[in-house]
Amino acid sequence: MRYMSRRHSINPYDYQARTARCYGCVRFIKNALKQKSPTCVWLSNRINALFNRIRDSIVSETEKEEAKRLA
Repeated sequence: MRYMSRRHSINPYDYQARTARCYGCVRFIKNALKQKSPTCVWLSNRINALFNRIRDSIVSETEKEEAKRLA
């Protein structure tokens, strides 16, 4: 995603974020890419469920709740 964001000339600071910490977040980059790249939308629709299953096997419920609170 970082490669694709550079390829599509996405500057995180062109977007409004809740906190400065959001600018380095992969989720923030993904959302910006989905606005500019049909390829990213296509890939996201195809592989997002797989990534979510992997993430859920690694991250605890407490960590997910903390991430939501910080977002």
